[in-house]
Amino acid sequence: MSGAGEIEPLHRITKNDRGPILVIVAYSWIVVTTIVAIIRFTLAYNQRLRFKIDDATFLLGVVLAISSSVCVHIATNGGLGKHMNLVNESGLDKMYKALYSAELIGVAAMTAAKASVVFLSDRVAPRSPRPYYLMLVLVGVWSVFSTFAIAFQCGLPSPWVTAPPICPSAAALSYPIVILNLLTDFLLATWILPTLWKLLMETDKRVTVMVLFGSRLIVCCFEIVQLTSLGRHFRDDDITYEYFGRTLWGL
Repeated sequence: MSGAGEIEPLHRITKNDRGPILVIVAYSWIVVTTIVAIIRFTLAYNQRLRFKIDDATFLLGVVLAISSSVCVHIATNGGLGKHMNLVNESGLDKMYKALYSAELIGVAAMTAAKASVVFLSDRVAPRSPRPYYLMLVLVGVWSVFSTFAIAFQCGLPSPWVTAPPICPSAAALSYPIVILNLLTDFLLATWILPTLWKLLMETDKRVTVMVLFGSRLIVCCFEIVQLTSLGRHFRDDDITYEYFGRTLWGL
């Protein structure tokens, strides 16, 4: 139905434009992430738990993740999800710059999230400093490598333009970024499990805590799918359309 007060949608899903799906996914995750953050801090407040570094890095990760999702929306406005022959030059430039920002901010968000897990694990089950600092170093190494790899993936003065004919190195750098991201998430999900199993608490509660920490393995599944999307994106000249999969699983 239509009327004088009808509001036009931000985007329309068509056979030539998959961008609206990214907008829906991005804002859906913003809502979910915000709700989780509210629940987390409400429970902490009710239980009179002190605000510590794991809370600070978690909150930072939430803010950065939301910012990265907004950048994806801007990229969609520029033409992400459309066939390249339907995108004008100014739209393509907007898409490249917005995705460039989204990826850099996304790395910062994931770094904060990973660090928060390490800090939280030490809060739940403190143990010897060596594995604790080793995990922080691994997260830091991934973060620094990924940030510099994305920031300088293509030549100056336009490092955000990742078109294969112009910047073939972007493909080579994207694989180690995602693979190292996958490995760090796998370690974060499993490294504390042996310690948790030895905790002096009821078995059902101990298993529940282990499942909660181990649930990060779900993220690894999405990262594996993202790896398959990378290959398709970098083999196709229709960048604006094929970048859809990589961005979707990244979100």
